Amino acid sequence: MKVVQVVPSIQGESAGPSYSVPALVEGISQNGCEMELHFLDSIPSHIKSASYKIVNYPRHDKLNLSLSLEMLKSLKDDCQTV
Repeated sequence: MKVVQVVPSIQGESAGPSYSVPALVEGISQNGCEMELHFLDSIPSHIKSASYKIVNYPRHDKLNLSLSLEMLKSLKDDCQTV
C-alpha cells in the first residue's frame, strides 16, 4: 500500500509537528507501507535520512498564501498511482 502524507511544513525544531509527523511516517513505513512525506520548505536536518520518500517544494508566498504549484502538480501525478 502507498500512503502519501501531506503537511504544510515541518520547520521549527521546537514545534511538535516537526517531530511527530516524521515519526508517524517512519513508524508506518517500518510496518510495511510505502510512505511519502510531502511538504513546503527545505528538509530539516533531523530527517535527512529516512526509510521513506521525502519530497519538499519551494514556497510561493504571493498574496500571503503558502502555495506551491510544483506540489500541486506532483500530488496530482501521485493520485494516479495511489
